[in-house]
Amino acid sequence: MRRPVRCKLTPTLIGKMQIVHIGDKAVQSKFALVKIIHLGMTELYFSTNLNIPESRGVWLEFEFRVTQHVHLVNGLLVWSRELEGIYEYGVHLTGANKFMLDPGFRIWREAIRTKYGITKIERYNMFEAEKNAKSSQFEVLC
Repeated sequence: MRRPVRCKLTPTLIGKMQIVHIGDKAVQSKFALVKIIHLGMTELYFSTNLNIPESRGVWLEFEFRVTQHVHLVNGLLVWSRELEGIYEYGVHLTGANKFMLDPGFRIWREAIRTKYGITKIERYNMFEAEKNAKSSQFEVLC
């Protein structure tokens, strides 16, 4: 079984997140600050002090800046957990191929590696055994 690969950001990257859909309903929420802990081509792992209601089909939008590039990505919330009042979430990003083909992607990837001192790509399963959560596998290039 292949395990996903993603960039662990140390220190974490600060970004903005908002809820854009819950199921079939469009939602206009305010942006909230989040800490992006892990980032890959098709997945994102973040923490926040917000408790996002558990519901099927919660779509999120993220905005973050690396060097001069502002990135806007969307994804589906796939798991959550709480650790001492801080909530952690895993998101399956959509439009990953478009993101990867962005002319600034290589610059962005190198900037992430340089700015955050990423010299080693860690391999492990993003979707650990979470109660009532199904494991998903995503191949992520970083």
